[in-house]
Amino acid sequence: MAAVALTNARLYDELQTASRIRSEFVSTISHELRTPLNVMLGYLEMVRDPDLTHEEKLQLLDRSQQNGFQLLALIESTLEIGRIDAGPRRGALGERPLRRLLARARPRLHAPPPAPSRSRSSGDRTRAT
Repeated sequence: MAAVALTNARLYDELQTASRIRSEFVSTISHELRTPLNVMLGYLEMVRDPDLTHEEKLQLLDRSQQNGFQLLALIESTLEIGRIDAGPRRGALGERPLRRLLARARPRLHAPPPAPSRSRSSGDRTRAT
């Protein structure tokens, strides 16, 4: 009886720890997702300012797009964590060494967002393509 009680107490502690870690993760990822989104919304609101020049508005849109790419990368990384956490998928190629997986993931997490590409409009010949 005592062994069962000790096992149950240990399992309960492990469950509490897992719950706390999950809550911390959700809190952190929520903050990390909101930050670029709030920046995007702020820049997009500023674009409505009639006193801004066309070039200033383009810069704000570029910054908003860069934050959109950061947000997308965060979401993709979060989904990848979920896929890893779910375990191997049916049809997966097999186990991969952790170092190789981390080496492949690191550049995606720390790389700057791709530069925005804009096509030239007929009315604005000063912008680069």
